[in-house]
Amino acid sequence: MSKHLKPSAEPITEDDAFIAEALKDVNTAALIMSMVHMTGDTSILKGAIRPKNTDVVSAGSEDQSRYGEGGFTLEEMESVRAQALEVIQGYRERGCTLPPFDVSAVPEMFSYMSGRAFDEEYLAFINEEIALDGVDQRGLVLEDPVLKARAANFPVVIIGAGMGGILAGIRLDEAGIPYTIIEKNPGVGGTWFENKYPGCRVDVPGHSYSFSFEPNHDWRNHFPLSDEIREYYERCARDYDVEQKIRFETEVVSAVFDDPSQTWKVEIRDRDGHREVLEARAVISAVGQLNRPKMPDIPGLDRFEGQLVHSGAWPDSCQHEGTRVAVIGSGASAFQIIPEVAKTAGALKVFQRSPAWMFPNPGYHSAVGEGQKWALKKLPFYSKWYRFWLFYATVEGVYDKTLVDESWDSELSVSAANDEMRQG
Repeated sequence: MSKHLKPSAEPITEDDAFIAEALKDVNTAALIMSMVHMTGDTSILKGAIRPKNTDVVSAGSEDQSRYGEGGFTLEEMESVRAQALEVIQGYRERGCTLPPFDVSAVPEMFSYMSGRAFDEEYLAFINEEIALDGVDQRGLVLEDPVLKARAANFPVVIIGAGMGGILAGIRLDEAGIPYTIIEKNPGVGGTWFENKYPGCRVDVPGHSYSFSFEPNHDWRNHFPLSDEIREYYERCARDYDVEQKIRFETEVVSAVFDDPSQTWKVEIRDRDGHREVLEARAVISAVGQLNRPKMPDIPGLDRFEGQLVHSGAWPDSCQHEGTRVAVIGSGASAFQIIPEVAKTAGALKVFQRSPAWMFPNPGYHSAVGEGQKWALKKLPFYSKWYRFWLFYATVEGVYDKTLVDESWDSELSVSAANDEMRQG
């Protein structure tokens, strides 16, 4: 079945020289998908040029001097960019209109991107996630008058204004359900409001670290810094009118369910110590798990005369330049902190209980190129397919390698595939 899909892309008005330069920044696989949309021609999916690796393990093991993202050779990427320039020229010259799109080609496009075929259940899931048709299938619209009336009389209390709390507010608004968000901090963002240690950033690609219905095409870094992420959630809270329903610098003291009234009695305390009881039909906990720092129980720690800092409560007053610094732990926060502190510390020692395993990631500290930002905004459906690429390469593509093989005998891995991933 063919149908006209409406791209969210902005019109392309740039000249050929600008476009050719911009294409040097883009993801080759997602660019090919955009070409299919601009031409309606799927023959490119059957050619020899196709992704060679589609997960972080195989990608990290490739020779980066000979291969680009997805294992395309440099020659293949140049060939695709040359074809893409011609396709974009035609798309621009016909007023940025798209031909009818045969939706039956979508499974083949997913297969091209991932290197495997998907069953109907997974296709339904991923179609919902990238929403080529622009429909937010998780959006809530109540049309039934009875349901709407019930919704209006179903107050909800949400605890926390981080990612989960903001999303809960957006969805409740769509359903016409009144709510109040209780947030202990003076701003939104949760862990991204609180964490301020050197080098703090997300450890998954930013273009997949956003609400599916509210993509951000302006990330400054491929793995955004904490300030960027906080700014994104501030914008979401503001643009979706969630912010005005948040009670900042307020904490939940207790939440008790009252059987006779079938309501929650939620006691809150503001920054001045004033207490109040809110009545709710439901309570949503969006407190997260990373916002209560816990210091290790080390004998003699109370006698330490230096500055004692937890990564989750990094003070602005922390001065480590030229000093002797000890870092306890080597997890996700540590591998962000350590390289930054090492630049200026007089001496640095790291204490780890067990080694942390990570995949090679040469682009971890790289900025997003201007060409990539342009493509996300202007190439039809490019941002959708790029999101799928990141989602599959960093999560779904390695899922099978995490499954336990009961017959596998090793203290270091849970299956042969898992062992291969660990050694990769």
